[in-house]
Amino acid sequence: MSKEIVVKIIDARPWSYWIKNASGYVCLAAMIGLGVFLDSPAMQWIAAIIFFMACVGKVMGMKKYTLPEARKYLEELEAGK
Repeated sequence: MSKEIVVKIIDARPWSYWIKNASGYVCLAAMIGLGVFLDSPAMQWIAAIIFFMACVGKVMGMKKYTLPEARKYLEELEAGK
C-alpha cells in the first residue's frame, strides 16, 4: 500500500500576502472595533471566532499538488509567469 505525496505551496511574497489578507484584517478590526464601541463582549468574541474559522478554512482549502505538479508550478514561478 503506497501513499501519494501531496505538496502545499505557500506564497509568502510580502505584497501578495498583504494584498490577499488586507480585507480580512480590516473586517476583523471593524467587527471587534464595533464590539468595543458598543461595549459588547459577545460581538468581540464572535468576531474572533469567525476570524479563527476563516483562517482554518483558508488552510484547509489550500490547493494540493502532486510532486510533478509542484515542480511545474515552482518552475513557472521562477520563470516569472
